[in-house]
Amino acid sequence: MDESPQTPAALVYENDFSQVLHLKGNSAFLLVTFNALSTKADGKRFWGDDFCRKVGLGAPNEELAWG
Repeated sequence: MDESPQTPAALVYENDFSQVLHLKGNSAFLLVTFNALSTKADGKRFWGDDFCRKVGLGAPNEELAWG
């Protein structure tokens, strides 16, 4: 596991309506989640981030995750 629960995911894109976060990890899978509309985006946390950190689910680097 690369990150502690206190380490935020990296904000890689933002516009007026959405944010894209990258959580570094060791998984061969990429999980895409969406927060509820009532959840305030903070550029650091996302729905399911505690679970993803616990099991090491996240892309190893930005190049693999996005291209």
